[in-house]
Amino acid sequence: MHFSSEYFYFLCTSDYFQSKIKTNASATTLPLLNKSKFELLQVPLPPMAEQQRIVSEIEHIFTFIDQLEKDKLSMERFIQQTKHKVLNLAIQGKLVSQNSSDEPASVLLEKIRKEKAALAKTGKKTPKTTDDSPHYRNVPFEVPQSWVWCKNKDIYIENVGGGTPSKSNRQYWNGPIKWASVKDLLEGELYLSDTIDTISEEGLTNSSSNLVKANNIIVCTRISLDRIVINNIDVAINQDLRGITLSSFFNRLFYVYYYKTLDIQGQGSTVKGITQKEFEEIFVPLPPVAEQQRIVSQIEKIFSTLDSIQSNLGLK
Repeated sequence: MHFSSEYFYFLCTSDYFQSKIKTNASATTLPLLNKSKFELLQVPLPPMAEQQRIVSEIEHIFTFIDQLEKDKLSMERFIQQTKHKVLNLAIQGKLVSQNSSDEPASVLLEKIRKEKAALAKTGKKTPKTTDDSPHYRNVPFEVPQSWVWCKNKDIYIENVGGGTPSKSNRQYWNGPIKWASVKDLLEGELYLSDTIDTISEEGLTNSSSNLVKANNIIVCTRISLDRIVINNIDVAINQDLRGITLSSFFNRLFYVYYYKTLDIQGQGSTVKGITQKEFEEIFVPLPPVAEQQRIVSQIEKIFSTLDSIQSNLGLK
């Protein structure tokens, strides 16, 4: 009776055969099985016809598994593409219908200006809103009539950078203050709830790092330019991040979802980045307040359905 070479291959790669090798191998750091021991290993030997049937069934199952993996990959791509399409429709005002009773965004923009002016009177330094912001030219796309185009500098109250305390001073590290760098802003995450590193009060005071209060926005301006989160915690930031405080009239989640649709290339031969001025000039569509909330609710509803499908299919 002879061995089918295909059957022998599948036998040798099976858990059964591998366990036999480990049991009979020499007890060294690198287990070895000499020729004589290998020849004495007992293996199951079916009739040739059955060997061929076993090989055929294994190959059939492997083909089925390979197809499943391809289908899973295709479904994962489809879900991600659908999410991207949903976000693009949302930020163009095509995901939910407009409501004529909503206060126009032009009125909202005036409220933002007054909010910033009131803060400026208290001594808080706020970016100046451009006077002609409702009439910007060369905007990325058309928005509904009740919306207006703005730039980042028009809608945020504060924009702070960060820094890194000296690594050579141990007293600056492992303190009670969460300290975020690019590695803490995980791809696909909307919120920041913890950081890998922490610093001390001395580290914060003796560096250019800034503490960003909870419920604001952290965005990467170097390395991973597509990363943006809402910080659930008070967190100090390093020099690759910026902490953004939006106007109280702008929905943070709407802003985050919009930002995720941007293709920011940045400058730099080795590490890509954007300057503070470049960040301030990024265009942002401004819908009425009520519509911002409707858009966010619809995005979350659709994403929840897609995530449920992904989970039920055992996808990533």
